[in-house]
Amino acid sequence: MAKQNVVLSSVSSKYDPNHDYTIKVSEVFVDWTWNTRVDTASQDPTSETEEGGYNELAVSMAKDGQRNACVVRPNPYKGKGGHPGAKYEFMLVEGFGRTRAKCDIAGGDFDVALGAAGMVKTAVDALHTKEPTILAKVIPMTEVEARKRNLGENMIRAQLSAPDIAYGIFKLAEAEPNASNVQLGAMIGRSEPYVAKLRRIYSTFKGVTVPADGLFKGSPAMPVTQAWRCAPKKALNEDMLAVADVDAKTPMTNEEKLEKYLIASNLIKDPNAKERKSAGQGKWAANACIDARAFGAILGALQREGALTIDGLTGDHWALIVPKYASKADKATDDDKDAIVTACNKGVAEGGKTARKKAEPKAEPKATAKKAAAQLKPLLHAKKSGKK
Repeated sequence: MAKQNVVLSSVSSKYDPNHDYTIKVSEVFVDWTWNTRVDTASQDPTSETEEGGYNELAVSMAKDGQRNACVVRPNPYKGKGGHPGAKYEFMLVEGFGRTRAKCDIAGGDFDVALGAAGMVKTAVDALHTKEPTILAKVIPMTEVEARKRNLGENMIRAQLSAPDIAYGIFKLAEAEPNASNVQLGAMIGRSEPYVAKLRRIYSTFKGVTVPADGLFKGSPAMPVTQAWRCAPKKALNEDMLAVADVDAKTPMTNEEKLEKYLIASNLIKDPNAKERKSAGQGKWAANACIDARAFGAILGALQREGALTIDGLTGDHWALIVPKYASKADKATDDDKDAIVTACNKGVAEGGKTARKKAEPKAEPKATAKKAAAQLKPLLHAKKSGKK
């Protein structure tokens, strides 16, 4: 049976999870702070992080429509006085980028880009509305189920930084307090030591606040655990864990923890820089990130030209992205793997914004790129019509 596209009013009480409903965004509680993946642009208006990929998504949705349904749940906060989500019928679980794109398109933010993409003015104007809608499935779920779904979706797409994963793990543990690190790791496809490490970091800095303007000019005061996610320069896991280790032996004040965080994020200078030893990536991993970004730029250019689409990259695919470093498998930590895939994704975004000749770095030989592309073939799909 074909799926139905049903307009759902705020008084509906029964939902079929197999149907895609058209829902007004004004009826959906879109909590950006709840989402596992931080919305960098909402935190720092000057940031261009991952905007290339977002712009492509918005243009594609405007031209071809929304092909992937979002997921919402009946809002558990509806009617709870004092809660920011009290007036909404639904709460967004998956599809924050798609929802943002629908609103930006409706508000005219992409008119110029759509014109450049070949859309005539009448078609662009027809997208303008004061009441944007999203295509979504309505699925009742508990907080634990919602967290697992949100965190899992973002991790599958390899769109999460270590700070985002730490936040997601902490919130999942908060919703499922009896779950062990082994169980939490199984939920998100990460090892128990990795989960334990991120939870220790989060617990160490919980309650420590970065003052206003601490991240960039105009940034509001926020907890370190939030700042770590949206700062223009993110501290490495190893640096954050080093603070947790010191604090475990000799408890530090919040002021001391804040200073350590700001130093680790390169937001302030370390007064003992000459004595401080770097706890960051090894030279091979840093070079692998450079190669991964270069290779990603080539893939991004090909994707922009319509030759393929890229999805499903995770830390487990790091050696396919940079095959010449595969021999370092015994030295590659989870952080190294995630950093390599993140670098590749950044290259994809950059390659999508420029012509292929400009996006293809000289440092990445074509032969290497072709070999890596062949190994990644299961994850690179030729574009075709139909629902994604």
